Amino acid sequence: MTAEPVTLAQRSPSSPAPTPTPSAGRRRGLALLAVLLITAVIAVLSVSVGSVAITPAEIIAAFTAHDARDYNHTVVTDMRIPRTIIALLVGATLGVAGAVMQAVTRNPLADPFVLGVSSGAGCGITAAVFFFGADSPQQFTVMAIAGALASGLLVILIGQGTRGQSSPVRLVLAGMIGGTVMTTWTSIMVFSDERTRETVRYIMVGGVGGRRLQDFPLAIVLCLVGIVVCLLLSRSIGMLAMGEDVASAAGVHTARTRLIASIVVVMMAGASVAICGPIGFVGFAVPHIVRPLVRGSVEWGIALSAGVGGCLLTAADIVGRFALFPAELEASIVMGALGAPFFILIARQSSKVAS
Repeated sequence: MTAEPVTLAQRSPSSPAPTPTPSAGRRRGLALLAVLLITAVIAVLSVSVGSVAITPAEIIAAFTAHDARDYNHTVVTDMRIPRTIIALLVGATLGVAGAVMQAVTRNPLADPFVLGVSSGAGCGITAAVFFFGADSPQQFTVMAIAGALASGLLVILIGQGTRGQSSPVRLVLAGMIGGTVMTTWTSIMVFSDERTRETVRYIMVGGVGGRRLQDFPLAIVLCLVGIVVCLLLSRSIGMLAMGEDVASAAGVHTARTRLIASIVVVMMAGASVAICGPIGFVGFAVPHIVRPLVRGSVEWGIALSAGVGGCLLTAADIVGRFALFPAELEASIVMGALGAPFFILIARQSSKVAS
């Protein structure tokens, strides 16, 4: 027999939920405060640094006494602020999505991208360019979300068992199949049309630079709504992470909770791809960073994953600005360079636990 994978809750499926102690509550409260403070610092740093250095006084002046003729003011309001907001939002979205997916599948290696959502979103964008000549962010957003939902539904249908239930292993395998199908069709379209190849090459490089908030209203709303829904479902998701029997005994409708959580995560990941392109490892790494801070609370883990995810992606964007200065590296490249070794480490640890 193999052991059950380590879960976000770090408990056996049959064990009851631990009663929070005052010390545990204080520790989690301090962790939340620390994450909020770090987020504020990283946000200010993101607005301040880059090819043009901006002082805190200039940032304040850009809002209190904005001068359209002042280049630094324009950099702050038109470039750095939108870039920072997008990095924080998309990072938070991917962090929460990763925490929920790891809890629902009870698999420490799970990630929204394992479900093939990024491949589906990319296929949707590619199809929009290939078939309809799409060239606007609004069109890309609609098709990315449509592709992500199609891929997610395909994975759910493949992953469902005979009784409408899905095991963690079956869900992961279904994600691999769905992702492969979407990637294959994307490759066919890309290599069949030069215009599609040139357009998609720019769009599908994951990063937060050059994006404008007003171009992605639907995707931004879906990210925010998805985070709120995951927070509202966090207690049920926490019970589900402890096992089907425990969740059912606590009155949780396990099949419905898993289905809703999966659909919401698919939409969140698809919306993130629509805004920034595919950015890997955020959804995977964040729950592992948060786990030691919450000591077994899935609810707190999901909440803190929003802040840590935003911090992580924003920090990756900052690093990318200076890695090849004056050129920039996209955040997806930075996350790939940092996240791949981390993924290998966790995979090795998980294999030892399962052996």
